Amino acid sequence: MTDTSGGVINGIIKRAMEDVIRRKSEKESQKEVQETEVSGKEEPEIKTEEEVEKEAEKIGDENVQKFYEETVKIIKDGMVIEGDVVQINKEGVLVSVGAKTEGVIPIEELSIRRFSTPAEVVSVGDKVKVYVLTTEDEEGNLILSKKRVEFEDAWNKILMAFNQKEIITAEIIKRVKGGLLVDLEGINGFIPASEVGFFKEKGLDGYLRKRLKLKILECDRNEKRIILSHKSALEEELKRNKQALLDSLHPGKICQGKVVRITNFGVFVDLGGIDGLIHISELAYRRIKHPKEIVKNVGDSIEVVVLAIDKEKERVSLSLKQTQVDPWQEVTKKFEIGSMVIGKVSKIGKSYIFVHLEDGIEGLVPLSELSVKKIAAPSEVVKLGEHVKVKILDINPLERKMSLSLKRVYQEEEKQKVQTYLSTQKNGLGATLGDVFKEKFGEKLELMKR
Repeated sequence: MTDTSGGVINGIIKRAMEDVIRRKSEKESQKEVQETEVSGKEEPEIKTEEEVEKEAEKIGDENVQKFYEETVKIIKDGMVIEGDVVQINKEGVLVSVGAKTEGVIPIEELSIRRFSTPAEVVSVGDKVKVYVLTTEDEEGNLILSKKRVEFEDAWNKILMAFNQKEIITAEIIKRVKGGLLVDLEGINGFIPASEVGFFKEKGLDGYLRKRLKLKILECDRNEKRIILSHKSALEEELKRNKQALLDSLHPGKICQGKVVRITNFGVFVDLGGIDGLIHISELAYRRIKHPKEIVKNVGDSIEVVVLAIDKEKERVSLSLKQTQVDPWQEVTKKFEIGSMVIGKVSKIGKSYIFVHLEDGIEGLVPLSELSVKKIAAPSEVVKLGEHVKVKILDINPLERKMSLSLKRVYQEEEKQKVQTYLSTQKNGLGATLGDVFKEKFGEKLELMKR
């Protein structure tokens, strides 16, 4: 390739030598004036132009070369240099690149983006980086390109994002067959319809002019091919958010979540990217048959407590009941050992029953405490859902246990009747022990008499 920089360089060297001569002359003249003022001597001799030129020759080639190297840049084809915009017109932009050298940016080389007038791209006084297309065209002009610099910068950013697997943001500019075109700082990229999201192609128009987060799947500069995915970017962002959320969770932390699913065994709650499970046993302190007794609708916002976390399997165990006051903490304030209370039979086992006293508080009645008679099963005495009167035998808040008895209630009531009878005898009311037994046993006494 022929070096066309000769004309520009020769002009620069010529101007540089003239500046050296002028500065040398001015410096010596100023020095003579200062010496005259100090010494009070006569004014310095005014030298002719020929004399100045002869003295300038004494500077020497070495000083001229040093001045040239320090102040003048050698401009060659293919260089990227910086300059100042000094003039804008319809044909292009005039840029000063230093050393009294100016170059022209043609309209078609101003930007990789579309524009109507050059003023939309640059303003007078702007500093711009330009690529040297040629140092001297047919008319001797320095021809520059701002578009080429933008193109290189854009591709460098794209390749870096691709190599480092970064998530980028860009605007959707057009819908085309099979997908969308995206603007990557002036370079077009393509998003296949299958990589836009979970919508069918007929819904792609809704993405126009929107900025989307994207991941570069393929990048080939030689082929000028860039394939991107919005779906992959969302998946990676979700994965990062999940990990960040998992790292922030710990047992005992109170979180706000949204109900996303209700099953027979519990409730799933979205904590902001991860679904946690509230097992049916952690929904309420009382015994329930189905989670819907506590959580009514999908979409409800609820407050939960984190019980346990499995980061590898991304599982979180939650509790709803632990956000409420535990009734066992105040059980001894509401119930006393030895007192009699009314409860509802909530469960019947082979050798026991549970009696529900209030939300979260249940007591156990063993088979031996169900009846004064010998029975084989609790169902001989009580029915599920029946209200019964029980006596509290023991309360253990730490173990969340309460022992109850139906038999003791019967015995207490019989004892009370006997005491009532003795009291009436003492007061002469005329009732006999036989009257008491007759009232109690009725027909059995009649049969015994017969």
